[in-house]
Amino acid sequence: MDAVFKCKSLTSSREFLSPTDGITEKSTPSANMLGGKPDTIVGLFRNQMQNTTAHAVPRIESAKSITRRLFWVLVFFSGLGVFLWQSSIILDQYYDHNTTISIEMKFSKSIRFPAVTFCNLNPVTHRTYGLYLEGDDDDDDERKRRKREVLTTTEPPEEGTTFRYSDWDSKNLDFEEQNEAYKLTQSMQTYIASLNYTDRRRYGHDLKNMLFDCTWDGYPCSPNNFTQFFNYMYGNCYTFNSGVNGTILSTDKSGPLYGLSLELYIQNGEYIPSIVQSSGVRVVVHDQGVMPFPEDDGFMAAPGFETSVGLRMMEISRKPYPYSNCMDSTQSDVRNIFTNFFGTSYTRKACEKSCYNWVIENFCNCTDTRYKYTNNFPVCNATNTTIATCISAFEALYELDQLDPSCPLVCTQPCDEKIFEATVSNVVWPNPMYQDALWAEILTTSSELRREAQMDDNFIRNNLLKIVVYYNELNYEYIEEQAAYTESDVVSNIGGQVGLWLGVSAMTCCEFIEILCDVCIFLGKKILRSSNKDRSSTPIVPIRSRSPVKKSVKTPELELSGIDFYE
Repeated sequence: MDAVFKCKSLTSSREFLSPTDGITEKSTPSANMLGGKPDTIVGLFRNQMQNTTAHAVPRIESAKSITRRLFWVLVFFSGLGVFLWQSSIILDQYYDHNTTISIEMKFSKSIRFPAVTFCNLNPVTHRTYGLYLEGDDDDDDERKRRKREVLTTTEPPEEGTTFRYSDWDSKNLDFEEQNEAYKLTQSMQTYIASLNYTDRRRYGHDLKNMLFDCTWDGYPCSPNNFTQFFNYMYGNCYTFNSGVNGTILSTDKSGPLYGLSLELYIQNGEYIPSIVQSSGVRVVVHDQGVMPFPEDDGFMAAPGFETSVGLRMMEISRKPYPYSNCMDSTQSDVRNIFTNFFGTSYTRKACEKSCYNWVIENFCNCTDTRYKYTNNFPVCNATNTTIATCISAFEALYELDQLDPSCPLVCTQPCDEKIFEATVSNVVWPNPMYQDALWAEILTTSSELRREAQMDDNFIRNNLLKIVVYYNELNYEYIEEQAAYTESDVVSNIGGQVGLWLGVSAMTCCEFIEILCDVCIFLGKKILRSSNKDRSSTPIVPIRSRSPVKKSVKTPELELSGIDFYE
């Protein structure tokens, strides 16, 4: 009878909780755990907390007491705090944009041959110095007399400008008065700088007179393979393989036989006494498109010697912003006086010299004699006290690297750069056996050269030199600046920290996506049911009578199975 009573009670309970009676059945946590779907957002989150793979979260939900739950809450937030602290350190390291240097030796079967620039140490020839004497009408008679003395004499200047050994104890240098030869050199440079740039070439040595023999990789070359520019200190300078015509030579062999070989006649008889004290040429090896500065870079080659120049290329690649402030030389807006006039690429030295000249032009209202290429400003006259004081002030700032606030240019290292390391050695040239053959060739070259040679018994030793430029080997050093901390490093390190302290992995992130989808589906269904109710025109009238109709109430057979009604 007890079983029958329980069955009836259960049946009655199902009847009283039937939806047809307008009564909503309440879900219980036990029903959710048995596979039922939670019917509230809180229930969705609690269900997810019970089943998540993140550390400590299931413990918080399943804790039997408040003490245990608070303990696991403390553990979870402690791990979260440590994770956030470590993540901040990782992000700080990333946003510091530190770099590392990678050095690698690379080999190329064919490597680009560099540009080779040489200048005669004598900037102005003896025969054209007279043009300077005649053209400088601002000098008084005494200054012109001293200029002619410098041209003709080889003796030391008068006392008071140069000290002999016997005078050292009685003389005191105060660095206030410059010697006369230096003043005349400055005056000559000022005069030549005042000329149009195209007119300056006739004052220096002509390559057609200087180039005695030229070969590259065994092939003959001529003055047509060189480009010219005028340097304030060395006069005419000539560059082989400049790339201006669009052709850049490459070599696939190393050694002296496969490089550039030059035999030069320096025209020692055209040197001006007391202004140029040495004989030879200045040589600079550089990359194509780079403005050479022989006054700063390069090495000397002396007559009577063969100068052997073994090269090894070094290629440098720097990381651009935000890792460094290097300048991309391919940008069209990177301009300076050398890129504007010669069409060369960006270098830091060219930028700094342009910055200095820009400051002189805008504050002293003249152009420095060293960088006078246009007629926008008059040339600075060093004899003018006001101009000299202005130039001296900004030269001091330039030496201290304090011109940046006054200069609109930002001078940084280029992002890509090629540097050529040179190993220079010298031997006596020519040897006695070759000297006779060379002498015979000189006598048959031209009447002028023959006349000069016959006037000097040591003509070859004093006037001829040889330069050989080649690669020691075809491998080169590649130096690359790399990011010390990349995006992949950040992701992997943060992933390791979140896994260590919170137990969260990529799969755990999918669980968060799942709960968000569940919430969206739940809210969508709720909005849809609410919308359907609003569109319904017939109200639902609850059935209040307890009729014996059983169609809407189905007795679950599973609840009655196994019950003995006659027990």
